[in-house]
Amino acid sequence: MSQADILKKNAQPGAGDDIRIANRDGARELVLVVDDEPFATLLMERILVAEGYRVVVTHDGFEALRIYRKLGGQIDLTILDYAMPLFDGFAVFNELRMINPQAAVVLTSGLERPARMNWMLENGLLGFIPKPHTQKKLVSQVRTLLDAAVGSGAK
Repeated sequence: MSQADILKKNAQPGAGDDIRIANRDGARELVLVVDDEPFATLLMERILVAEGYRVVVTHDGFEALRIYRKLGGQIDLTILDYAMPLFDGFAVFNELRMINPQAAVVLTSGLERPARMNWMLENGLLGFIPKPHTQKKLVSQVRTLLDAAVGSGAK
């Protein structure tokens, strides 16, 4: 079974029944938020849901990969924190790209210029959203990045 077949199979209805999707019936894209800071994820989830996006939140990279394997064909954008314990954003990004080379991923961090960011940009990272986020800036950047992902064929 090819990687594309696995992604398609895992995207079937029922494949992610154990995964909480905020605003499941929302009209906009599905965004996966990966950040080890509970307050940061709560804030991003609330902002994105208020704008009509469907949102899945996780607090660690291992769980992000499990979710992506189940819902990858449905996830339109992954917002990935760079600085996480055990399995950082760089490692998660690499694994996501191995699962799906077209995965639409954006990095977020409080660091001004995270290490390895240039390499990540050269290898498919769509962009960078600096922390702290304002509601207006987060919504604007997410929309811009989703539009860019569609234009580039990433998902």
